[in-house]
Amino acid sequence: MVLEVFGDPKLGAGIQSPCELHAKEDKTGKWRLVPFNSELMEVDLDDIQRTFFKVTWKGPGKFVVDTDFRYCAVGLSFSGRYRVR
Repeated sequence: MVLEVFGDPKLGAGIQSPCELHAKEDKTGKWRLVPFNSELMEVDLDDIQRTFFKVTWKGPGKFVVDTDFRYCAVGLSFSGRYRVR
């Protein structure tokens, strides 16, 4: 799973940089953050090993993320509702 958040375009030149997280489901069905290197950013194990991350499925293609990941620009958060696309 790749989660991406973007700043509000209404901020114009003050818009925050996009941010992303990568997660994989383990054998028990729990989602865990994984290190990655992408065009947007690089996240290593030290960045995520103490990060709270929880995915709760709310129905087909709908889920809620709760996390305290703190390496994105001020004002960006991954916590919230998502839809699979």
